[in-house]
Amino acid sequence: ENWKIVMGPEVDHAVVKSAAVATMAKDIALARNDLQSWGQLLLWIDKACIPQDNDMLKLACINLIENFIRRSDNVCVILTWTYMERLWCVYEWACVLKDKAPERCFLQIESFMHERTLPLYLDCIRNFSIKRAECFLESDREILTNKIDSTYVSHEAFETLVKATAVALIARSMAFRGGRSRSLHNTFFTPWVDLALELGFGELAAALQTCSASEWRRAAAVGSPSKHSGALMNATASDVGQKVAPVQGVSAKDYHGHINHWFNSSVSPLLGKIRLEALIT
Repeated sequence: ENWKIVMGPEVDHAVVKSAAVATMAKDIALARNDLQSWGQLLLWIDKACIPQDNDMLKLACINLIENFIRRSDNVCVILTWTYMERLWCVYEWACVLKDKAPERCFLQIESFMHERTLPLYLDCIRNFSIKRAECFLESDREILTNKIDSTYVSHEAFETLVKATAVALIARSMAFRGGRSRSLHNTFFTPWVDLALELGFGELAAALQTCSASEWRRAAAVGSPSKHSGALMNATASDVGQKVAPVQGVSAKDYHGHINHWFNSSVSPLLGKIRLEALIT
């Protein structure tokens, strides 16, 4: 990866990825309404669990990846701008798309997405193909492509599904950021709507355009009169007709809930249709 050039030499790759794992654990715990339990989540991390120095054991583990994913409640992806260039990652994405609904997939991209990396992400998805994906060991290519061939009707159908799900899941991640301001929405969310249109995903683009993250962020404001009927208002205000200032801040649980509900009801069903068309039945 061109990590130091893009992120800067002072940004430690391992530290950022470790923080990303912790953030994803907290996101999952928050979705379960039990944030305090995030440190007790059990994670299966592929890079730490598949040996690279024993060919027989590595092949056995490759054949079990689908089982590991199937037995997992959720799948978390630390998505850098080179993710889709690596065939191993693409194969794992294939397993995820086969067995998990999109709402069970969590991306950790917030630490990596900024104005310099955004074009790299867009190009990564735009130009994705199985042929372009690379293997550290070329001998792995036949193993992994055979796995894809046994599950999907064609490489083209699989590539379509990968692109559509990647656009949608990244857009969901950027919706959280975009709700903070119109400028952030235009910079980080709108390009994914545009890419969906460019790739021929008209229905998906229309669904993404229904995202109202800024409105949902206001609704999730702590102290919002519409949500709390004044229960969390500033305690120093008098009760006699004086304007009450709302408590500052946003409920992460409520804000995430609004965006996830939108995604699950408006976007995920469209991805389900593409998935059915791509899978061998």
